[in-house]
Amino acid sequence: MFSCKFNFLRAVPVIAMLTLSIPTLNATTTNSTFYFTGTCSDCTGTARATLVLTNYNQGSSVLLSNLVSFNYAATNLVNSFNFTQADGGFFNFIVSGTIPAALPAATNFSIGFQNQAATPTVKPNGATLNSPFFTTFSNGLWSVADNGLLMDFGTAGAFSSSATPEPASFVLVAAGIAGLALRRRTVSE
Repeated sequence: MFSCKFNFLRAVPVIAMLTLSIPTLNATTTNSTFYFTGTCSDCTGTARATLVLTNYNQGSSVLLSNLVSFNYAATNLVNSFNFTQADGGFFNFIVSGTIPAALPAATNFSIGFQNQAATPTVKPNGATLNSPFFTTFSNGLWSVADNGLLMDFGTAGAFSSSATPEPASFVLVAAGIAGLALRRRTVSE
């Protein structure tokens, strides 16, 4: 005869944890962080920017609803500037392009304000932009403009990535694995 030492009552908590964690993992918001670096042609050193997107599938079009934040780090010519999704409420705010599935890579991507009538203010440590617009191209060229005035530009621009799931996902998965380990230990005793 076939004998089984399976105790259903002991397995219920483990099964419940695993069952509850699977739908939660699928519904979890995932932020993906993309790091831009480019060789400056007019500024000194390397230009850097960080783009954070939520629920974004690499290779698809970037939508305003994907935007969490964008930060262009200061160079010797331009002060740093930031965008968040809240900036998308302005009529002339644009987010367009894609982040390729295979990174690092150059790509066509743009973010910023277009067609503003403001004049940039120049400060001793660089320019403070009133209507910044950041653009990259698939050939590696990149630029930062303000009201159509080129402020920073360069070559060898590329994005690299790091996707980070929310901490709650890790907690649920760890609880499920711990439950399985405890169950296995109990069965073997």
